[in-house]
Amino acid sequence: MNKEKCDFTEEKLRSFILEMAILKGHKKPSTYLDEKLQQVKLFNDQEFECDFFLDIHFLCNQNADKFWSESHREDITKWLKSNAGGSGLITNLFDRTWEKVEQPGKDGAAIDTPNNTDSWQPFIKKELHGRIDEIEAKIISKISKWQQGEDLIECAAFCQLLFDMNYFVKGCTCRKTVNIFSSKKYGTNIEIQLESSKRIDREVHKKLLKKYF
Repeated sequence: MNKEKCDFTEEKLRSFILEMAILKGHKKPSTYLDEKLQQVKLFNDQEFECDFFLDIHFLCNQNADKFWSESHREDITKWLKSNAGGSGLITNLFDRTWEKVEQPGKDGAAIDTPNNTDSWQPFIKKELHGRIDEIEAKIISKISKWQQGEDLIECAAFCQLLFDMNYFVKGCTCRKTVNIFSSKKYGTNIEIQLESSKRIDREVHKKLLKKYF
């Protein structure tokens, strides 16, 4: 990642989101978001732009309780839907930006039962929702381990396999989308397991998991 793109790491964007959350002036959050987006567009990188929108959505979702103003929430949702659609992302995802979420623990383990929510559904083609249910019924014990923070490389392989087999909606990019999907569906953080250095391990697990599809 070049020096300029390093200004858009998840950690730096989190600080940006938290600063927006405490805004109490007349300036709308979309004003600041527009400034960030103009910087992103200078890279002329659609995949990077998609990841930027997903990061904004995910970080607002994680910190929803810190936004004091309902009008600011509505402004951010409107901004996401009006701008991200041009990147090919499915925009009804952003209607769920302010839903209550439980964050994974520091070790990656879930702290509640994420399958009680359908917040993962906008990522997956509607006609394949039922198919995922069928596959999951075959690997219940594996999913239970993932939710306890165990075998996360297998979880990463499974989620990436869904991506490879075109379960995800058009416009979703791989690493960022797969990690957010995993967080919403299984309550896990698999960012480390999706790094290029883990590719061989993922491929081994993907070959073993294909029999369930």
